[in-house]
Amino acid sequence: MAVSPAPPWLPMIRVYLLYRDATLSFALRSLCLVVVYTAIITTASALAEDSSLDPCDNQDFDNVYYLFDKNNFIVAGDFSQLNDLSFPFERTNFKGLMGQRDRTTTFYDFDDLELHNANKELVYILDNNLPDYRVEKEQISYIDKLTTPENIQRFEVKKYNKKVSPLDKHPLFSRIKRKERSILIDQLSAISKDPPDSISESLKIKSVEKVHLITLFGIPHAAITLSKFTISNIGVPNTSLLLKIDIFHDRLDELKKYEKKYLNTLLCRIDENFRSRFPNIESYSWFGYVEYNKLANIFQPSHALFRQYPEIYSIGQIICLSFIGFLLIYLILGRYSRQASFRKVSKMNHHQ
Repeated sequence: MAVSPAPPWLPMIRVYLLYRDATLSFALRSLCLVVVYTAIITTASALAEDSSLDPCDNQDFDNVYYLFDKNNFIVAGDFSQLNDLSFPFERTNFKGLMGQRDRTTTFYDFDDLELHNANKELVYILDNNLPDYRVEKEQISYIDKLTTPENIQRFEVKKYNKKVSPLDKHPLFSRIKRKERSILIDQLSAISKDPPDSISESLKIKSVEKVHLITLFGIPHAAITLSKFTISNIGVPNTSLLLKIDIFHDRLDELKKYEKKYLNTLLCRIDENFRSRFPNIESYSWFGYVEYNKLANIFQPSHALFRQYPEIYSIGQIICLSFIGFLLIYLILGRYSRQASFRKVSKMNHHQ
């Protein structure tokens, strides 16, 4: 998609480059203001007032994702007081709704990463503090990225107090409704020769996400999300930012033709505006298991080795802990030895 120059109706904003003196929370809030508040209000106004601004007219919007380093982005202003957004659409009932969620995303795979290599994703999502607009607390999905759009098989989450089979003790299968487990077993059996219940946690992502939903009569049809996330199980500190501009394709058929046009044009212009402000940032058509795993290998190059050969990681832990233990014993014994020598010298001096 070609990047058009910023249109004249965009407001002039002073921008600042944050260095090490800036806090991440301020940067996170500020980037949301630029990307979401200004872009949505100005593009929505243009849609309502000027039909000649149509570089995105009659184009279907495709979801797009942008990855930031937490110390390398431009921000402006502060949106800590920002609440719900109001869209100045005269002929539609679209509304803006803002919320925040703490999310844990866990990807499961076989030891040899067959799902990763087959471009599939098996993911468990847990929202720890859901905003009012989200009813699902837990989600389990099997995603086939080889199709366009992605084929997503969702499983009903259900907890059982009574354990009646080995799968009821599995960290993932135990969360899936028993009648649906066979569906996932068949899908996993087609990917790997290993038993389906041998899948285990591969990556765990912990994120704080600020979400702007675009709703129609209370039903969300698109979302602009700024996620501050950490890959928590690779053993090294890491934090990144991910901007997600999503249209919910499975709900487009619920919209009227002119509503669908408004929504596609709005998101397209928000994306155009963002690209004009940040032209050097790489975009992704999807950001999931493969992309997170690639990022994990950058932060911790030995991550893939430890994942495939966990015994190496265990031996390394034992060696490190043993070294620390011997060091503590050495320091303690050395201290007592010096104290004993001091007492012996003091006693000899006293007798003299």
